[in-house]
Amino acid sequence: NRTDLHVPVRADVVAYFQERAPDELDLPHPPPLDTRLTFSKTDISVASVPLNSPAGRSPAVAHLNWNNNVGIGQAAKVEGLEGLLVSDMRVGQFYNLAVDAKRNAVVTAKAFVANASHAEPTDLDNDGRQDFLVADLGSFSPEDHSRGAVIWVRQHDNGQFVGEPLINNLGRVSDVQVTDFNGDQLLDLVVAEFGWLKTGRILTFLNNGNVSAAGVPQFDEQVVDKRHGVIHVPVADLNSDGRSDFVALISQEFETIVGFINRGDGTFEPQTILPPRDPSFGSSGIQLVDLDQDGDLDVLYTNGDLLDSFHVKPYHGIHWIENLRDGNWHSQELLAMPGVMRAIAGDLDGDTDLDIVACAFIPPQSLVEDQQKERMATVAWLEQTAAGTFQPHALELGAPIHAALELGDFDRDGKLDIAVGNFQEDQDTALTLWWNDTRERQTSYQE
Repeated sequence: NRTDLHVPVRADVVAYFQERAPDELDLPHPPPLDTRLTFSKTDISVASVPLNSPAGRSPAVAHLNWNNNVGIGQAAKVEGLEGLLVSDMRVGQFYNLAVDAKRNAVVTAKAFVANASHAEPTDLDNDGRQDFLVADLGSFSPEDHSRGAVIWVRQHDNGQFVGEPLINNLGRVSDVQVTDFNGDQLLDLVVAEFGWLKTGRILTFLNNGNVSAAGVPQFDEQVVDKRHGVIHVPVADLNSDGRSDFVALISQEFETIVGFINRGDGTFEPQTILPPRDPSFGSSGIQLVDLDQDGDLDVLYTNGDLLDSFHVKPYHGIHWIENLRDGNWHSQELLAMPGVMRAIAGDLDGDTDLDIVACAFIPPQSLVEDQQKERMATVAWLEQTAAGTFQPHALELGAPIHAALELGDFDRDGKLDIAVGNFQEDQDTALTLWWNDTRERQTSYQE
């Protein structure tokens, strides 16, 4: 509400930054290649998932989600539906990739979703059959429009899955989460509308209990926040009051993380978790996880998006935002990693604490030499060697094509495996499964 600030002349602002800009950006050195953990790989191609998608499109996997746990709004486990949920925003594919103990992968559910960006398992109509909600951007390229949607991939009596619009006329939808916000035993939604320049919001859709003649639940829309650039909206009870809250990662010029505390009356109180950095910080993802296992949720945060300027930035990296409780948070960088898009916590080496795996995506039109790309870590893991102390190791160098990542014991052998989703031109490999073949628990380099 200040009135003493005046907008400066644009040319003066540009000159200010140009005079102080370095001649070049010194990129960080990658961590050393790991030699202890052993992996074998399986590539999953676009052609192996036949859909009525436009032919000839290369993959752009936006999100991976290991569907193996029963959560809020999720149906009881259905035989054959445990698997890896894959959202491809360019090919127009959503599918559930089931994997057996022999590492055979087969598609058990699929639907055409034009620009799928995120998928969540649920049983929206409470019929005991697992369904899926898929966020549809409505366009591959950034645009201001109302073609975004939430798609309900619904399982019918014959076992077939059909995608049908649940909510239409939205901006570019990047995330959708299912929960019960008001305790009425009905499933509500929180939707991240990334939008672009003039569109983009955070919305909740409260289930009003009505059902259409076609069996589709009806919702009342509420705008929670009018900022664009929202990437993720994971749900959690942040203040232990028994109500579902959520956390939003807001990018574009805002570059902030905000907790939205459920007041219990359908409204939310915003609480800043990470204050804004500079407008080109490049926020790319968050995970809510108790990284230090002290009983509260922390935020694992990455900033590696360079699609704004295509400059690879030395301050891209992986950050641990530690929950100090009572609304206080402390952020620390764990690894500088250009182009990092996603980081997921899990016990990769079997020593009972949580490590971190991360992946990087650098588009081919980026302003960086191929020689520099070859030296960059594109899949890395951060080993927790002591409480709150992480030692980074590279698992892959020089292949910055991974925009999505997930961890899970895909082959049920008791060890966490890795899945990376690919975003590349003129290639057919949509994702790669990294099977953890490490024979026994690994002691850290410091033990």
